[in-house]
Amino acid sequence: MVLTNRQKSSLHGAILQYLIDSGLSQTAEVFEKESGITPEASKKEAGKLEQKWTAVMRLQKKIMELEQNEKFLKEELETASQGGRRKKDANSFAVPRPPQKHALKGHRATVTSLDIHPVYSQVASTSEDATVKLWDYESGEFERSLKGHTDVVQCVSYSPSGHMIATCSADLTVKLWETDGYNCVKTLKGHEHNISSVCWMPMSSGKDHVLSSSRDKSIKVWDASTGFCLKTLTGHDEWVRRVKVHEKGAIAASCSNDKTIKVWKLDTYKLQGTLHGHSHVVEDIAFAPSVDAKKEAGSGGGMLLASAGRDKSVKVWDLGTEQLLYSFDGHDNWARGVCFHPNGTYLISVGDDKNLIIWDLKQKREYKRISQAHDHFITSLQMNSRDLVTITGSVDHTLHVW
Repeated sequence: MVLTNRQKSSLHGAILQYLIDSGLSQTAEVFEKESGITPEASKKEAGKLEQKWTAVMRLQKKIMELEQNEKFLKEELETASQGGRRKKDANSFAVPRPPQKHALKGHRATVTSLDIHPVYSQVASTSEDATVKLWDYESGEFERSLKGHTDVVQCVSYSPSGHMIATCSADLTVKLWETDGYNCVKTLKGHEHNISSVCWMPMSSGKDHVLSSSRDKSIKVWDASTGFCLKTLTGHDEWVRRVKVHEKGAIAASCSNDKTIKVWKLDTYKLQGTLHGHSHVVEDIAFAPSVDAKKEAGSGGGMLLASAGRDKSVKVWDLGTEQLLYSFDGHDNWARGVCFHPNGTYLISVGDDKNLIIWDLKQKREYKRISQAHDHFITSLQMNSRDLVTITGSVDHTLHVW
């Protein structure tokens, strides 16, 4: 590119002033001599080099986002053109694609978890700022904050009907909130250390129970109507990061800093089995939602469970045989969150590499990825089975709706 004399003079002035402001006096003297620009003339160009550089970096990031979006759209058009599958692909096979529909801003610290309402277009998020926030993910509007915890709120879970919300915190409590007036109706105490996750028993179980996991190495089962602890499950050797219940309510799974996943029978509260395979902390787990996932993954008929760990891997397990089916390696840092696509065809994971990766279970390989899905580590992930909206939470204080 050829610059005009005026452009050259402006550029040289900006470079000279940058060198002077940066304390590079010897380099500045040489440049002044060779360019013929004086320090007096360069003062009017102060800050321009930094401004131009920042603008170029912003444009480069935007170009990369647009190129990635173009790639997604081309792939979807190619798929839709095969055999008249356009409507099917646009609905049941929809996957997250850039750019995000909304960036939900309001938390003053890391977003630690999120949960999507089972009926309405509402998402609840928790944060290190000790609050729970509710958002309308369709409009992107903030609705309200729930305040009551006195330390980091680690996890949130809607009841199957959506009439109650359970939250847990580093303040050693589980709180139950009703969604009519959003008042805290019960505070459950019993754990001896940071409570890292909470979840409700599904409606099919016929039980109004809540499960919680803690750094005290235990899992507790609570009666939501009375607030009493019904059972304490022990077996992990370290911090229990997450507990999840299968949609039929027969079993639960937990993952831990001890690098294992444990499966529990909820009719007897007995340990059913232990899964070994991760070489570092297991951060998250997720049950497959349907028989379709078993077919796609080649399962022998058992329930499927996915896990994400600090060893950067995402693994899929057959709980019928307690065998590792396969391991996906694509994250460049800790894998922090995982969920199955509602149609059972894909698995989605997020991690500290800021990437969202979609895995094809049938092909057993990476299908698509959204690079730099957030500006910082991604801590949480969930996909809604009703409208296939995916929501992610991050250390950058935001939630992104995809």
